[in-house]
Amino acid sequence: MTPLDRILSQYPAIKEILFRLNDNLPFIFSVFFILFILFVFYWTFFRAPRKAARILRSLERKGYSPVRPDDPQLKDALERLTPIMFHTYKLSTVRETSPWRVKLAYGQHNSWTNRFFALINRSVFRTPHSKRKWEHQFTIVFFEIRPLPFSQEVHIAGDRYKLDPGYGLHAVGKDAIGLLSSRFVFYTQDGKLDPLSPLLQDALIACAPFLSIRAIKKGDLKDPFLFYARIRFTSEGWGLISNEYVYNQKKMSALLEVVDRISLSLE
Repeated sequence: MTPLDRILSQYPAIKEILFRLNDNLPFIFSVFFILFILFVFYWTFFRAPRKAARILRSLERKGYSPVRPDDPQLKDALERLTPIMFHTYKLSTVRETSPWRVKLAYGQHNSWTNRFFALINRSVFRTPHSKRKWEHQFTIVFFEIRPLPFSQEVHIAGDRYKLDPGYGLHAVGKDAIGLLSSRFVFYTQDGKLDPLSPLLQDALIACAPFLSIRAIKKGDLKDPFLFYARIRFTSEGWGLISNEYVYNQKKMSALLEVVDRISLSLE
């Protein structure tokens, strides 16, 4: 008789409970699985959006004011400046994508720039491996509308994922971006890049620990970290997005630091 058998012989009630649990294990597993699915649903569609909205409202202390979701400038920026979510899926699997929807937004304006932070979401239907799949994307995006000296769009990513050819963009060679190549990947339509100002390069290097998974190699990854961040520069302004559906106050502070650094470098 094993030590466990001896213990159970002394406590028959415990032995009976264990036998009942064993007999009902499939049912118990099913209940826990359903509860887990319900928790994920609640967190994704109720708890997380409310938390993100509360964090976004903290921008009022930074001089931002509420903006209507249908504000014309915001809607135009959402269409023209939203960075591409490179890593999310292969374009060949996508069957339908809803437009980004603005849930809550704040803006800050002066004589030469218009800034927006917006809580946005969209739905993506795709068929990976012959199975139809629905995905819900929910995040915070930043836009700054101002004239910029870019002759063509420049897209920046800080992770190891390869760009889907369907986007029609090509990676810029390492020689063209120098030290930045160890922290970011740059993409343009023709794979060429006009020289970046030293101030912008310095700002991107300073922001890399918050934005780039490649910064792990340099040992300077920061917490809080903005996972899968993307930046898009155009002649009309620039935008930044991170593939995280929940922001805490530390992450919002990090995001503010990043956009302020980049914005100042563009003046």
